[in-house]
Amino acid sequence: MDQVDVTKPLLALSCGLDGAFSTPGAKQDQLAAALIVVARFLQAVISLEHAATFDELSSAIADLTTGAVHPWLMPARDAARRDPSQLWRGRASAVVALEALYAAGTSPLETAARKLIRNYPKIKLLGGGKLKKQADFSTLLQWRKEFSSGRVKDDDAKELFSAGRELIQKFSRDREKLRAIVADRARAAARAAGVFAPTSNTP
Repeated sequence: MDQVDVTKPLLALSCGLDGAFSTPGAKQDQLAAALIVVARFLQAVISLEHAATFDELSSAIADLTTGAVHPWLMPARDAARRDPSQLWRGRASAVVALEALYAAGTSPLETAARKLIRNYPKIKLLGGGKLKKQADFSTLLQWRKEFSSGRVKDDDAKELFSAGRELIQKFSRDREKLRAIVADRARAAARAAGVFAPTSNTP
């Protein structure tokens, strides 16, 4: 492949993405616009074929607002329906925050769970998008049991939980560090809930 000066295309990519994600509107529309920017970059520096793929994906995402679902975005028919990975990663962050809060001296666990939900109310949305399926302190304790017993099937979430437990163990005697872990993981859980809080498939 011939060498290409990518300075100007990269600048255009950076500016285009900034523009796409700073434009007011739904995240779905922002993503569709961003993919067009990526397509233009690929066309300039790699190939029209790769660019066309991203252009098609942009159209597919944009069409979702009208209810049209492109085949690329259809879930696999033979796959069991599960909550999205991002939702489970948010739950993992919430559980790590709970365990760090408990390790820092807030006990029993039920008290720690109530305090965490009270201080970070967006965590309630990790239970699902409908009010009747919002999480409470007992849901948080149930997630802890699921992660601790290895019943969670999402690999990324399990890895996040395990890494969090290792970090808590490492700083088990340092309450300041533990409180920092609480704040960091609780904020991550709240972000996941705020950005993406779909209806839960969990019974």
